[in-house]
Amino acid sequence: MREPVAFATAAAGTLTAAARQQAFRFDVAAPRTFHFNLGVAAAANPTAAVRATVYDANDRVVASFVARAGDTVGTDVPLAA
Repeated sequence: MREPVAFATAAAGTLTAAARQQAFRFDVAAPRTFHFNLGVAAAANPTAAVRATVYDANDRVVASFVARAGDTVGTDVPLAA
């Protein structure tokens, strides 16, 4: 059996009614595929959801994904340096 791989957290935060969006930036030194996870705590509103959008260095959308209350979603995104 293989050992699980622990991924480093590059960004984390909490959205509120007063802070409805957050942005994080990280630099890519060499082309590679990154794995992004987006998790949403169970909310009082079961229809709550959040969207993550990943942009490349030219401000083009290269990935966009949604997680709903109580869920975690992940996706792999290839990014150039």
